[in-house]
Amino acid sequence: MQVGDQLVGDGRGPGVRVLGPATIGAQSATQRQRALIAALALAGQRGADIDELADGVWGGRPPNSARSSLQNQMTRLRRLHGDDLIVCEHARYLLGRPTDVAQFEGTLVRVRSAPLTRASVDSLAGALDLWRGTPYVDLTDSHTAEIERARLAQERARAADLLATGRIQLRDYEQCITELRAEVEDDPYRDRAWELLFVALQRAGRPSEALAAHREYVDRLRGQFGVEPSASMIDVGRALKLGTPIDVTADGGVPRLVAAPATATPSRGRCLHDPVVRHCRVRGRRRRRRVDP
Repeated sequence: MQVGDQLVGDGRGPGVRVLGPATIGAQSATQRQRALIAALALAGQRGADIDELADGVWGGRPPNSARSSLQNQMTRLRRLHGDDLIVCEHARYLLGRPTDVAQFEGTLVRVRSAPLTRASVDSLAGALDLWRGTPYVDLTDSHTAEIERARLAQERARAADLLATGRIQLRDYEQCITELRAEVEDDPYRDRAWELLFVALQRAGRPSEALAAHREYVDRLRGQFGVEPSASMIDVGRALKLGTPIDVTADGGVPRLVAAPATATPSRGRCLHDPVVRHCRVRGRRRRRRVDP
């Protein structure tokens, strides 16, 4: 199965894309059809009855003509794309084609369950390429879609962090830096993406840029929110200033910063047994006891 811009189906027809405006393969649809397809995709394998679909399409305020309107739209969609596009089982309607959401999440599950390799990094990059915008954007007034959008945004962030971890381990620093800069531009307060950017810049031999990025992050927190960085972020900044090498690993699919292997020689005469290095094992925002030199 291909990933990226071309989502393929299961042999019966093109897949459905809802990580952005809803489409069937590369073909666009009317606004009402997009909302219907998005509602069906959101329902997943459990399906939805006609009233549930109407609530999703019209944001809980369906008109009296909602049932007949949706029936007509489903007939048109089947005529255009095949009877298997929308199937009916026990008065519940569901999509008969794969979706980009299922493809994205399936890739993420597979990659998390095994060590990162070149193939898995490429798979992650392809899965992230499936995103073309806001998921289920055609369901503008759906509380269920809003909850699912938030969940998928978290999954996307985890996938991007795991991709960056894999690129660092494979020494694809420049591509990693480009992607991470886009990530922090899109979400300037995502700690993990910033941490990975610091590591990628340091490992690429650009320590001054790593320090500058760290200062930028801290200045954003202090200037816009009036808060101090977490203890782990302070420790990462200290390690960057001292020239202490930091690396990254994926523990259970979660990126973690660690001291670089002993083959790397820290600058300024610091050794890998330095207390700063020992303390620079970062686990998100969790505070940890400081180890005095």
